[in-house]
Amino acid sequence: MRQIRVSTGLSQRAAASQIRDRTGAGVTQAMISQWERGEQRPSLDSLEAFLVGLDRSLADLHQALTMVEKGETPPPPEDDPIDALLAFANRRNQVDPKVRQRLRALVDLVDIGGLPGKLQEVTGKIGRLEHLMRHEIESLEKQLHELRDDLDVAESRPAGKTRRPPGH
Repeated sequence: MRQIRVSTGLSQRAAASQIRDRTGAGVTQAMISQWERGEQRPSLDSLEAFLVGLDRSLADLHQALTMVEKGETPPPPEDDPIDALLAFANRRNQVDPKVRQRLRALVDLVDIGGLPGKLQEVTGKIGRLEHLMRHEIESLEKQLHELRDDLDVAESRPAGKTRRPPGH
């Protein structure tokens, strides 16, 4: 199952999220981790959700099983830094809860399953805000220049004359 997931380029966490989004199945990162380590076997419904959610077929599953039978196993989980962190945390039940929490926060931050989109969204909002601020500043500068021009004209007029210069 790991070979199939890795072929999608998704971390366990991102794969679980994609499976839930596409199928509505309650597949979690922990379940995928247990399946990949051989600790649990998925039900037929979970297996179907796994394949459909990752846009893979029974042929892909058959090919992966054939490779495993021939001893052609995928690389160890440490090749994927997110999986390596999660595997480390799972192997270390004695890890301080604060350390586990920090690892989870790091994985949440690094997990590519949403971060780039959020960064693009924030960048877009900053860009729009800068545009609006520039527009407002330009408008205020224009009003300030017009006010200065009006004051200069008023100061240059002899007392008692109220005539406006041409163009104003």
